[in-house]
Amino acid sequence: LRLGSGGDYDPDDGLVDWMMTTSKFNGPAKDESMAFGYFSDAEVDQLIEQERVETDLDKRKELVQRANQITSDKVASAFLFHPVDILVYRTTVNYPDVSRIPGLVDLDRVTLAG
Repeated sequence: LRLGSGGDYDPDDGLVDWMMTTSKFNGPAKDESMAFGYFSDAEVDQLIEQERVETDLDKRKELVQRANQITSDKVASAFLFHPVDILVYRTTVNYPDVSRIPGLVDLDRVTLAG
């Protein structure tokens, strides 16, 4: 079970970070304070390794779709929501450099500069 997910245009990021046996959020080397899961599948690992080096876009797409299908069929994760990112480009808006979930912005910790 996962609390939420952010989008990413590169499928490699989502697959590598979340679905590989050795991923930073999922694998044995993960930070236990951010343990999001324990999914492990040898075929998914192999598909991800292949798609990471595949230069043919059509072949890469097939590999990604197959890995996604397996992780969906096995319910590797269940996200409760998919947030809409709000980007602010002003020097008067401050937010922490480190997020509780890497890659996401903790909007509840955003402040305005005096």
